[in-house]
Amino acid sequence: MRRAENAVAALLVLASASLVAFVVLLFVDPDTQLLGLTAAAGLALIATALVLAGKRLVPHEPAVEPRSQLEDPEARDAVETRLRFPRRKLLLASGGAAGAALTAAVVAPVTALGPAVGDSIVDTPWHRGRRLVDEHGKPLTADDVAEGSFVTAFPEGADKRELGSPVEPMTAEAFILSSLDSLDATLHQVRRHVEDDRSEGDFTAYHPRLGRVLLKPSGR
Repeated sequence: MRRAENAVAALLVLASASLVAFVVLLFVDPDTQLLGLTAAAGLALIATALVLAGKRLVPHEPAVEPRSQLEDPEARDAVETRLRFPRRKLLLASGGAAGAALTAAVVAPVTALGPAVGDSIVDTPWHRGRRLVDEHGKPLTADDVAEGSFVTAFPEGADKRELGSPVEPMTAEAFILSSLDSLDATLHQVRRHVEDDRSEGDFTAYHPRLGRVLLKPSGR
């Protein structure tokens, strides 16, 4: 039984260490794979310790005796001896540590829900009379939005990060995707403006959003 008690205590100590590592990683380096690994390891170790304790430490022998012998001091002492764990304090300490670590691992992720919104829902930069600008801060007008298209706009002077809007690209891949998205939107405006233009001559009317006139394709 002593070896089983030591094994259960060791498993609970390892589970505590794994769950403490989960809490530390959550605040220091919240890597998804590491968080999943430490949490899974902690829970698996606790489960293994419980299974081992149930199979090796808890008596599994049937005991039938006449009711009249329950008051026999020697019989009572024999039953208490079978149920007594030699290293009870060690098991209680390791179990308490594992329980505390598990509680911390469950409670700690609540801090990842983000800061309180406070008055940000009510105190918003989106209100009547405020000018709209594009991603470069250039004011937008109704003429900048072609019929059937859309334009990304921001309240003038507002912080894009506070609005939850995309921040500027900071990696080569992000620059490529951002440029392709911008190019696609620009080409859409060019095609729509050429198709909808009804002016005479080889050039279209001036497009405020593009800041230029466009050459019409041959045959138009």
